[in-house]
Amino acid sequence: MKKINIILIVLAMFGLLAIQSCKKDEPTPIEKYAFTDPVATSPVLDADGYTLFTGGKVTLSWNSENKGGAPKSWEVYFGTGKSPALYAEGVTVNTIDVDVLDGQTYYWKVKIKDEQGVETTSPVWSFLAVDGSNPFMQTDLTCQTDVLTSIGVDLEPDKVVEFKVIAFR
Repeated sequence: MKKINIILIVLAMFGLLAIQSCKKDEPTPIEKYAFTDPVATSPVLDADGYTLFTGGKVTLSWNSENKGGAPKSWEVYFGTGKSPALYAEGVTVNTIDVDVLDGQTYYWKVKIKDEQGVETTSPVWSFLAVDGSNPFMQTDLTCQTDVLTSIGVDLEPDKVVEFKVIAFR
C-alpha cells in the first residue's frame, strides 16, 4: 500500500510538471522593415536655395534604403504649391526629370509603399529654378573706384599735413 501511494504521488508530481511545462505557444514575430527617410540628392541648391538649370528641366533624385530589400516603386509629388500634387506614380528608380520655369519656386516630396504595406514619406523639399542660360543674368562686375577718396588722402594742396620725424637719443 505504501508503494502504491508513493507511486501515485510520483505520478501526480510528473503530471503536474507536465501540465506546468505546457504553455501556450507564442506567435512568431513578423519583422517589417521600413524604408529610411528619403534624402534629396538633387537638385543641388546653393546657400540661397536656388538651382541653376538649362533646357527647361531639373532632375529630382533621392536616396532611401529598405533593410528588407523589398521591391519598391515611388510616388513623386511635385508642383508650385507647398503641398505638392501627385506628379508620377510607379517610379522604379530614385530619379525623375521635371519641367520647370525660370524664377518659379517648386516643392516636391516622395512616398513609397513596399510590398508589406509599410509607407515612408519624405519631408517636402523646395527650390527656386533659375535658368543659367538666361541672357539677363549677364552682370558686369567691373567698377571704378577713386582710391585716393576711399582711403581719405584726396586733400587739396593747402590742406596737406606735413609730417616730420624727430628722433631722440
